[in-house]
Amino acid sequence: MKLFTISGGILASSADHTVPDESTRSTLKQYRRSSVVTEPQQFEGRGHSLTIDNRWHELEDCAGNEISGHATEMDLDRITRPLRLAKGSHRPGSGKGCAMNAISYITGDAQITDFPACSARMLAVLVQACNDLLAGPDGYLSPENSVLALELGWQTVGTADVADTVMHSWVAELLTNPTWGVVRYAKLTAIKAISDIAALHRKAASGDMAPWVAWDAADRAARTAERAINPAVNPAGRYAIRAAYQSTALI
Repeated sequence: MKLFTISGGILASSADHTVPDESTRSTLKQYRRSSVVTEPQQFEGRGHSLTIDNRWHELEDCAGNEISGHATEMDLDRITRPLRLAKGSHRPGSGKGCAMNAISYITGDAQITDFPACSARMLAVLVQACNDLLAGPDGYLSPENSVLALELGWQTVGTADVADTVMHSWVAELLTNPTWGVVRYAKLTAIKAISDIAALHRKAASGDMAPWVAWDAADRAARTAERAINPAVNPAGRYAIRAAYQSTALI
């Protein structure tokens, strides 16, 4: 199972919070060599964003070789090319998409979506959040940040069948683990809101799902705590509390 954790403030991947497994690293090396990501100077005049063009075939083939059960031949007309990674959700044909839209396409979904069939929905939500945070003022991701977002999305492939209890347990650790949890970046006023949401995830992991009203109250409290944070003074703390309430989105 490939999950990702906070390591030095950057999302890294693996089951043991160290590095991706060998097959994943191999795929990412092939991905980088495929020339999907061109040199930054080639993005001048395009909003400085990653553009996926006719080299998409190589990325598709690379992904298809790694993912069993998915078609290796896909209808390229299902996604607009060039595709630019951007913040938010986008309509088909707009020429824009988030990292999870790209993963949805790569893995052969019949309909391009923010929630690929191969990925756990909770992880997809977190990658979408990271995608949006990595966007520049113009709403597009830089070449470097596009690669990071796509690599994060790739780590969710194959997690769709992971039990909900496992996912809740992992999210609780993501939020409050004293070594690598996002709570490390929060100030005192936000710690309680993050901890309360983590506690709900731990209950769910044990098979005791709290009623929706409890999740809603925790979400509201976290959003209130976020509004009290000055993003110029503590941007990491703002992202920490945001990660907490975003983890309740699919309850």
